[in-house]
Amino acid sequence: MVDTVGKGFSAAGRKLEWLQILRGIAAILVLYFHMEPHWNAVPALAKISKAMHFGFFGVDLFFVLSGFVVFSSAEKCINYIQIKNFLKRRVLRIYLGYWPVLAIFAIFPAVLHGSVERTTKQIIKSVLLLYPNGADNWLPTAWSLTYELYFYLCLAAICLLAGARRLQILSWTGAAVVLWNSYWLLFQPEVIKVGKQPLHFAFSAYGVEFIAGAIISEVSKNWGRRLPPSEIFYRQEFL
Repeated sequence: MVDTVGKGFSAAGRKLEWLQILRGIAAILVLYFHMEPHWNAVPALAKISKAMHFGFFGVDLFFVLSGFVVFSSAEKCINYIQIKNFLKRRVLRIYLGYWPVLAIFAIFPAVLHGSVERTTKQIIKSVLLLYPNGADNWLPTAWSLTYELYFYLCLAAICLLAGARRLQILSWTGAAVVLWNSYWLLFQPEVIKVGKQPLHFAFSAYGVEFIAGAIISEVSKNWGRRLPPSEIFYRQEFL
């Protein structure tokens, strides 16, 4: 008798392992990126500190992995109740992990350096993760969580409205984002370099990375059936 249960756990374990490895690599890259100012302060390390800037690639990797994991979960949601529960779980996971860290960050600077003046608007937007850039956030590195929440909302809406064609809609959305940003990069590069192009948040290039992760998730799921990528994409037309 074939031990299908054991094989299932083994396959799931292997999947989890490579995800955790990539997450670890991404975390180390991000750490290196944030260490650049400290390396600059050490003469022996200052000459190579610029190489640490490439650590920002870890953020890109995190968005791809997020798209992979979240789409794998969202594709199982069919009706409104399932999609609502999916969105609730993802949003709570973000906020319940973020708020304790924000509380520590808010309390300790006040203890060590005196009270930190914040406007009511800044406090509310920071608590609710409504700032998509680090400069305005109470916790500067929380900007990426704002994008995560935005992607979750977009994915939930697509799952609700597009049904079985959700991957196809995601793919066309990604293509539209690429074209939009390519236009500004080619014709007004000085605008896009400072993030001032129209719809810079809604059509963020980070969304392409999230969508890429979703496509990789779908392709990897169908890899065992040896379906070509074109068939994986277009077969939704006949569902």
